[in-house]
Amino acid sequence: MLMTDPRHLTDENLIASIATIAGTERLATAMLIAHLAELESRNLHLAQGFRSLFGYCRHVLHCSEHEAYNRMEAVHAARRFPVILALLAEGRLHLTAVRLLAPHLKDKDHLALLGGAIHKSRREIVALLARWFPSPDVASSIRKLPATPEDMSPQTEALGVSAAEEPGLPGRMETAADGSIPIARTLAARASASNGPSFGGPLPIAGHPSTGRARRSPVPAGPDAP
Repeated sequence: MLMTDPRHLTDENLIASIATIAGTERLATAMLIAHLAELESRNLHLAQGFRSLFGYCRHVLHCSEHEAYNRMEAVHAARRFPVILALLAEGRLHLTAVRLLAPHLKDKDHLALLGGAIHKSRREIVALLARWFPSPDVASSIRKLPATPEDMSPQTEALGVSAAEEPGLPGRMETAADGSIPIARTLAARASASNGPSFGGPLPIAGHPSTGRARRSPVPAGPDAP
């Protein structure tokens, strides 16, 4: 089929020709959907080596992925509701509209939903579906947040005692002048209250800045010591 060169047309004839061609395109689209629906009902796409119409449209009709998916969804919707073919042929609905509406079409209200989508853009149809099928509100919930570094110092985190359990601790432990940590007093008090062993002295810290290395308990010299 030879394409007519539009450059020789007058302005009025050009506008009229565009309207005619657009109508022909819409009619051809509706006819293609009807023929694909019949092909699927006969399982001829399987005989052609394709598991679905998507593959048939993609590789036989050379449609893009988007075009193939739109046509497959339109076929499935038109088989359930043949009125879609007339709406496509008249240009009242486009294939994207049919694809968006298809999952929501029911026997009792499909005409109302299809009618509300006539001559609507994709964005308008998305808004229409949001009004017809509003998403349920998400229930509010409260959860406890994890402790932050300000709530627990490295020493208390290692000992499994929170800073709030040691009176006088502002949230971060400090080392005493002798190298001990105040938390040892709390541990000693707990041991005394439970008749457990007491702590004889402060708990040393390995590698304290005042010494630069771990403190060692003095070991008495043996008789053979120099």
